[in-house]
Amino acid sequence: MAFLSFTDAGQVFLFTDRRNGSARQDHGDDDLSNMPGRTFQDRQQASIDAKAKMLERFKARPAEDDPTIARLRAERQAVVEARKVREAEREAEKEAARKLAAEKAAIEKAAREEAERKAAAEREAARIAEEARILAEAPRKSLMDAVQYMQQRAAGKGRR
Repeated sequence: MAFLSFTDAGQVFLFTDRRNGSARQDHGDDDLSNMPGRTFQDRQQASIDAKAKMLERFKARPAEDDPTIARLRAERQAVVEARKVREAEREAEKEAARKLAAEKAAIEKAAREEAERKAAAEREAARIAEEARILAEAPRKSLMDAVQYMQQRAAGKGRR
């Protein structure tokens, strides 16, 4: 990788990465130690200049009561308010959807419970009918058992 460095005097220096096996080269008349900005005073002056430029930029900022700033602030406020309105609308839609889903779930639950009640009533009716059938057949069965017992006794298969 190569890096170019330009000085105020128009000199060009080419630096290459030593990891690639290339040597560091310079194409100027001055040694690197004589480059501008290498002394403490140069670095200190560059720092002072940079701070002065930052201060100028800060002072060049428009005042708080500037109409442009007021307009931009009003536009930003309008955007924020519009965003809040959209968020409130979305929240209202979500709440309506939640209510609709809750109502639908309640209706489905009621239908399910009603179907379970009907099924339980049908099972109870079937159980009662079966009991009634068994009770209705009980005298007949008793009579049949008595007849069979008598037939067995008559045939000699009873107690001895």
